[in-house]
Amino acid sequence: MRTHLSVSVSLVFITLLTPRAIQAAFPDVPASNPYADSINYVQSEGIVSGYPDGTFGPSKTINRAEFTKIIVGSTGKDIVQNGACFTDVANEWFAVFVCTAKNLDVIGGYPDGTFRPERLVTFVEAAKIISLAYGLTLPSATDMWFERFVVAMEESRAIPVSISALDAPLARGEMAEMIARLRQNDRGRPSQTFNSLMGHGNSIPAMIPANNGASSSSVQAEQAIGSLPFEFVISQDWASQWHLTGFTADNLVNPYHDPVEYMTGNGDDPAFLRLHYPEGSGSPFVAHNYNKPFGGVSEYVDGDYPSTDHIVLRYDIRVPKDFPFHAGGILPGIYSGLRQNLKGGTRSYIIIHWDTDGRISLGGRVQMRTGGSPMLSEESFPADDQWHTVEVEAKMNEGKTNRGGYAIVRVDGEETVRQDNLIFRTDDSELFDGIAFFSYFGSLSTNDSAPRDTYVDIANIVLLKK
Repeated sequence: MRTHLSVSVSLVFITLLTPRAIQAAFPDVPASNPYADSINYVQSEGIVSGYPDGTFGPSKTINRAEFTKIIVGSTGKDIVQNGACFTDVANEWFAVFVCTAKNLDVIGGYPDGTFRPERLVTFVEAAKIISLAYGLTLPSATDMWFERFVVAMEESRAIPVSISALDAPLARGEMAEMIARLRQNDRGRPSQTFNSLMGHGNSIPAMIPANNGASSSSVQAEQAIGSLPFEFVISQDWASQWHLTGFTADNLVNPYHDPVEYMTGNGDDPAFLRLHYPEGSGSPFVAHNYNKPFGGVSEYVDGDYPSTDHIVLRYDIRVPKDFPFHAGGILPGIYSGLRQNLKGGTRSYIIIHWDTDGRISLGGRVQMRTGGSPMLSEESFPADDQWHTVEVEAKMNEGKTNRGGYAIVRVDGEETVRQDNLIFRTDDSELFDGIAFFSYFGSLSTNDSAPRDTYVDIANIVLLKK
């Protein structure tokens, strides 16, 4: 269904190609605001005019449609008249600017033909759009699609110092600062750098390629940010390319993925991750509190794809023949509420538990399970050193008292475990938006630690919308 942004709720922008000599007078932008000069500049140049109530909202975020409109308008490029360039862009107030940006190869859209104008623009997305629109000199492309755009902004000293994360939503004051620095060729102000942003433990934008100067048609053929199905590409630098947000519960170990080894695919093997469980390793709690070795992985993975109320996590897994199931443990599953509650709070997740016989069940945390006993698989998980496909499907309940939520585990296409009557959320705002990329032995006791060095292999990780 096409999403239309209402003119009544969007910002009122006046974008002119002729500068206006107007003195800014935003009541919410005092002289002490670090970006006051830049905000005054973009107003005086006719690039933006602010909200209908006369305010600018320097700390408010901005969506993709608004940002694209402003950047295209600020370049003085000829505006195309055809406004129907994406399936969700027709004759809205922003349409001609979005289509102009597409025509100029500044944006490429998503593989499903959408632009998703209502999504908040992040710093790296903004860096890409503004670098291409302003014709900045780009260094050679790297495996990290965003690096060349951030470096180009760094070399222009155009990254506001308030930018603290590569994928943080951009604020309107920061937008004004970026525009003003580039239009005025002002290289005298303090600027963040690519290395400074990479070095502070910020989550990294998704590993999906973006428009690196290629044509719109080639970009449309690529997998772009924001679509489902969404594949988590396994590569040498997987940990820096995924949205790893760290194991933060109870202030435990962060990050907790050192025992994961990247393995190059060859023959019948795809590229895969080998999750090592050293002898004596256990849960993050055991590793942290009993000075035991790390084992497996414990990370929240927030890829840049749409949140949804019904999702499937699919991955291939290979378990060695001598795997010691006599100590219980867990395998990856689905997370919800990650984006809404970055510092904790109400979240739900569904993971796979194996027991001492190798049989699997559903575990994790939900708001409520309203009846029925936890189900356990009849047979042990196959430990035969062969690849098997696992699916974890989860469906949200539709309201606080609705019992329509459920979770299912399938192994090689066969339903193995199902749990009905689950309440994941207490309001409709909580959605599935991440992977519980957890796998380790035991829980809170050292008695359940890995009895010897062992591992499992995981490959072909993908999220699918049901």
